[in-house]
Amino acid sequence: MTAGTDGPSIKSWYNSDRQTSIVYACFLRGRLGSGVQQEDILLRIAAHLLMEARLRDGYWVNPARERESVMPSEASNTGVIQDSSTEDQLRLLVESVTEYAIFLLDTGGHIMSWNMGAQRLKGYTASEIIGCHFSIFYTPQDILSGHPQQELAAAADEGRYEEEGWRIRKDGTRFWASVVITALRDKNGCLCGYGKVTRDFTERKIAEETRIDTMRDQISRSFLRDILYSVTEGRLRFCEDESQLPPSLPCFVDETSFNRTELRIVRSSVRDAALAMGLTGDRVHDIVTASAEAAMNAVVHAKQATVKVCGLPNTMQVWIQDNGTGIELTQLHRATLERGYTTRSSLGHGFWLMLHTCDRVWLRSMSSGTTLVLEQDAIAPRPAWLDRPRRVLDLPLRDAALELTG
Repeated sequence: MTAGTDGPSIKSWYNSDRQTSIVYACFLRGRLGSGVQQEDILLRIAAHLLMEARLRDGYWVNPARERESVMPSEASNTGVIQDSSTEDQLRLLVESVTEYAIFLLDTGGHIMSWNMGAQRLKGYTASEIIGCHFSIFYTPQDILSGHPQQELAAAADEGRYEEEGWRIRKDGTRFWASVVITALRDKNGCLCGYGKVTRDFTERKIAEETRIDTMRDQISRSFLRDILYSVTEGRLRFCEDESQLPPSLPCFVDETSFNRTELRIVRSSVRDAALAMGLTGDRVHDIVTASAEAAMNAVVHAKQATVKVCGLPNTMQVWIQDNGTGIELTQLHRATLERGYTTRSSLGHGFWLMLHTCDRVWLRSMSSGTTLVLEQDAIAPRPAWLDRPRRVLDLPLRDAALELTG
């Protein structure tokens, strides 16, 4: 054995039963690492047992690795004495391992051995599966494309083949498998078969996909937030969490529930608050219109909602919340910018109307509900485009005149 960064690793071939016993002892003592290292050890033990009679005086070769031997000094340090029970112990070790599906294939890909880990992972007993072709574990698409045969060919050429992919259990369910296929050769280098080790990485796969989906969703939301803010010149602020909603102003009308038949409650509450906070004329009409549209959207999609009116002199807020399913991220741009867009065949102008009658709109839409905050000032804010720097054509007056007259 040689020492590596992850602990001792076994060399790539067996020279005698004495070395097999060394491997076994090191495995039991925990001197061999986890993951690929243990997969290699278990696979080699299985191969040794299967070819014991044929290779008693030879060795097993992995052509992808350097041919080396176990140092005598290491053998003496194991404290293991070869006896007649070693082969039985090794066989028991391979057959009892449940974390790995370990089995051997002939040169044509037919299954020659089976362990408890393979039965637990794939659902077949040894009597059911031995003699079957290993492509039985692959998806129909992989079988049609000849992928199982391609794996064996790659292992034969390179000595080893590794991949992760979907595999099929006996009951038809899928699992995400980590697969290692190793070519087995005799002392003359002739291919004798293949060793295959499979682990179930479904939980890891699901966790990774969840992480990627979450990251993709966060990027999409961040992109939409910036785009919507820019397109609406700061009127619409898409919020990813509650901390991005505006601080609530002092409450003027406490939170009140309403349904489709009680929209007048929203209109009257907003109108009274607007007048009390110093809004007049069109400013009152606009915030009432925006609030009525927001309230209608809430009860159409959630049946039940609440309204709260807050404010200070010259500024007011209308908070409308519902427990509906929210706006799908893929439809958010249409729902907020497209005039008359709806998913419920209802009348109205949606966010388009709110954005044209309200100074600022905050939107937080989740699968558990939507929060909408409308904010209106007593005096309409200065249009953003007026504050943009203007390009001045710096031409001499005479040149400008010549261009005008052609």
